[in-house]
Amino acid sequence: MALYPCDWHSGRYTGPQRTAYPALLNATTGKRRKMRLCGDCFSELNAWLEAHVYTALDERPIECCQMCGDQDDTSIALFCTMYDHKQERVDWYGRVCHDCAEGPAQLVLFGKAQA
Repeated sequence: MALYPCDWHSGRYTGPQRTAYPALLNATTGKRRKMRLCGDCFSELNAWLEAHVYTALDERPIECCQMCGDQDDTSIALFCTMYDHKQERVDWYGRVCHDCAEGPAQLVLFGKAQA
């Protein structure tokens, strides 16, 4: 049994802890957090990142909000560093609009239990 509950779903879990460091940043404000995750929540968050943003090794230009496709607003930078059990870190990045940053991106990055 984990010493700390999973920060994404707030429940206790068995097995090793995984860690995520999500951040939503703009020019004046930002939100960051260290999250201890169970294996299932880590996998779910990682799958969302794979579907919506890029790894740090990917050099594709970002031309629109990576959640809703808004081409006029990419004002919020999205970052997430993921540490799986006994694996090297994986860094993710993207851009989202203000509405997505305040709603769905924040919910996904900072946990279902935070809603």
